[in-house]
Amino acid sequence: MTPYEIFGLIVGVIVLLATAWWLSLSLRRHRHHVWHDFAKRWNFSLQETPEIWELTGTYGNRRVRITTAAGSSDAEGGVAEVLVAVELHNVPAELIAEGTPGSLGTVVQAIDSEANTISLGNDDFDRAVRCVCPHEAEALHYWTSNRQWVLLDLLEKVPTDRLAVRERGLEAEFRSVLSDLEQLEQIVGMLTSTAPQLDGGPIVAKVED
Repeated sequence: MTPYEIFGLIVGVIVLLATAWWLSLSLRRHRHHVWHDFAKRWNFSLQETPEIWELTGTYGNRRVRITTAAGSSDAEGGVAEVLVAVELHNVPAELIAEGTPGSLGTVVQAIDSEANTISLGNDDFDRAVRCVCPHEAEALHYWTSNRQWVLLDLLEKVPTDRLAVRERGLEAEFRSVLSDLEQLEQIVGMLTSTAPQLDGGPIVAKVED
């Protein structure tokens, strides 16, 4: 190779590396912008670390937490993981009793009658409903076998493909989460319709310090 060809190759490599760095930075800034817009709209608190970004707050009288890996994305540009956790207070036992028709137990292999949190998880490998016991040390996970959004599929309120992220990219992913949250209060309300409201009524949106 001539000196000019070697020089051109070096310049090309530098340009490619610079372009990759710029795209990565742009992606991170875009995600940061989306998260802040999300937090502002829903009056949620936003916690940022180099590894994890997390939104926490209340929606109706439900505690909601949304987390994602701060800097990672899959090869097609989608976020690596989005988790929406909803706290269910005073859930009627018949709704979570294992094997009861119309209950989560008909889909989930096992479920704890004292579980107070149901999480809708979305990643590139599975779709699942997770039950978490009240105490962190005693947390138990229950994964579905049919890889469906079981909570919504069970209620037949929203088609399951409504929640599937068919378009890749951060904006599409977060629009899906936003849409999910807009449906969340009605869905969870159906689960807890026979249970008393906290403090006798719904709690207005507020941010946890």
